[in-house]
Amino acid sequence: MTRTLLAEELRTLGTVHAKTVAVLLIIGAGALAVGLVPHALGADVVTLMTTVGALVAFVLPVPVVLVHGLTEYWQSVHGPRGYLTMSLPARGREVLTAKVLYLLTATLSAFVITVAGLALVVLAHSWMDGVSPVQVWDRALTLLHLVGPTEVWTVLGAALVQVGCSVVIGASVMSIAAQTRWGHLGVAGAVIGLLLAYLACQLLYSAAMILLPIGIDLRTGLIVTRSMLSELLSGIEPTVLGLGFLPAAIVLTAALVWWAVHCLEHHASLR
Repeated sequence: MTRTLLAEELRTLGTVHAKTVAVLLIIGAGALAVGLVPHALGADVVTLMTTVGALVAFVLPVPVVLVHGLTEYWQSVHGPRGYLTMSLPARGREVLTAKVLYLLTATLSAFVITVAGLALVVLAHSWMDGVSPVQVWDRALTLLHLVGPTEVWTVLGAALVQVGCSVVIGASVMSIAAQTRWGHLGVAGAVIGLLLAYLACQLLYSAAMILLPIGIDLRTGLIVTRSMLSELLSGIEPTVLGLGFLPAAIVLTAALVWWAVHCLEHHASLR
């Protein structure tokens, strides 16, 4: 049943998101062209506005897909559309799994598109400055070497985990807010829940980042089993960047998923 629900998400939301992202890509490419064509003709024009327009267009896919996807999820578990969802021969965990899998896939796809778009902006302006793509690639490799491959991949992996957890937490909060005790609040219940979840995440992540004995050594770029607490208490500049927020995010996400499934299957309110 989960596969059937996921296929339905792809047919409905997937089409809408694909068209929206395509429009944003066309706008971004058009903005770049507006700046590149006069430059190719030798005109001395200011391209700052066209660059900003392209950057905005290429950055928007992720928030647009995420916000619209969460909004659609809320509507599907609350009110008139909630009756249709709950009448399906599927358990609450199957509904949540299918919708979360779609959101994760769509958000990741939008993120890849955003990275490609930003890379296009960099290449376009490098061309305007007389820098070849090979030189840009060499500079990127040099920067990667200076920062350290381990640090780069650790930060990238941590960012992906955080984004994934945020998507799942958002959908879980929507499910929890649709239960009987808060269903009468409507969308206000979901907004309050998201704000409370955000505050809880900030407090938990900050504490875990400082207290848990896992981090990345900023001098060597290696993963170490030390916390930031001792260095912070001694007043010296920390040499370890705590990564404790990652297990904390996973544990919090798992707890909210369990609560969301329980609410969907036993306490959902469709009024």
